[in-house]
Amino acid sequence: KSDVPVELTNLDHVTGGLVTEYMGSISLHFIRESRGGEGAEFHQFVTECNAIARSHVYALGGNALLGYRIVPAESGGRVYKSQVYNVISLSGCAVKIDYGDANAA
Repeated sequence: KSDVPVELTNLDHVTGGLVTEYMGSISLHFIRESRGGEGAEFHQFVTECNAIARSHVYALGGNALLGYRIVPAESGGRVYKSQVYNVISLSGCAVKIDYGDANAA
């Protein structure tokens, strides 16, 4: 767990950890214009959104996002030539987790 400072999970707990403090709910929304049909581009977009969510939790003093939910969407039609809008909304509860002696090494 030390290699990823902020855990993202859709569960209401992290195995081996105890929630010690609730930092609050997080709701983030992202829009990116891109060329259609590029799976790698969309994957990069999701990865960047997760990194921003982790940064937001870390800035609040937390180390986990519980109840993590991500809802991706793509615009229904072409906006201009081959461009589309990718939309992602994500949410969860930022918390501080104590792993006890599990990370001591």
